[in-house]
Amino acid sequence: MATFATAGYQAPPLDGVWATAPYFHNGSVPTLDDVLNSKNRPKLYTRSFRTDATAYDSAKVGWKVTPAKEADPSQPPYERRKIYDTSKPGRSNAGHTYGDHLTDDERKAVIEYLKTL
Repeated sequence: MATFATAGYQAPPLDGVWATAPYFHNGSVPTLDDVLNSKNRPKLYTRSFRTDATAYDSAKVGWKVTPAKEADPSQPPYERRKIYDTSKPGRSNAGHTYGDHLTDDERKAVIEYLKTL
């Protein structure tokens, strides 16, 4: 089987990006604000998994999350899997720092623009 080198990958369109949280290929970033500010990305968190308006953060554009502590191994697997731990293999939210240079106002402007797509 032949392998081919590529110059990149086909990125998905940004149409409706406000409705596609969580972000990154592995769902490790809950909001667009976190996408554009890598320093503020939560490392260990949980969310309600509800999909109503009260679970959605319309300012940050994505799911509301609650900081979490390390999962207790004595908890049942059903409870442990609710905690998203970005230190686990395949769950990293590192990289993609392109928005870090933006000011808070610039970041908000980009997010407001993305809401219109």
